[in-house]
Amino acid sequence: CLRALGAARGDGSLQGGLQAMRGELAAICGPLPAGVVLADGSGLSADNRVSPRLVAHVLHAARRESFGAMLGQALPIAGRTGTLEDRFVGSALAGRVRAKTGWIRGVSALSGYVEAGDRTWTFAILMGYDRRRSGFNKDLKRAQERIVAAIADAL
Repeated sequence: CLRALGAARGDGSLQGGLQAMRGELAAICGPLPAGVVLADGSGLSADNRVSPRLVAHVLHAARRESFGAMLGQALPIAGRTGTLEDRFVGSALAGRVRAKTGWIRGVSALSGYVEAGDRTWTFAILMGYDRRRSGFNKDLKRAQERIVAAIADAL
């Protein structure tokens, strides 16, 4: 997708795609904060550097764009589909959270939307941990679910 975005802007290389992505992000949320590093389009590089605030801002702003509804529909549903099929099962949030998971050794993430009453709230949780700690991601997933539940309960 990154290279396709770059190609649509005239340069289908990795660098062209990254430049195009920076441009799209800036168009959605203004100048990118200092320290943001986009190393790849998949999020699988340990060199990527983005803040939860930036992720949440982009997700929130995307809802106002023409592609916003399609983005929301493409995200896995808690307790039902994709990478969230086995998460939030048996909780009041099953079916009410649409989110993207992410994991590379040393980082675990969950970002998306939670329905609370008649409103939809945006959240982004990025958690770093010691890369040498094996099997820790399952604990972080439970913590992420508790954080999303707290967001929904508070609103």
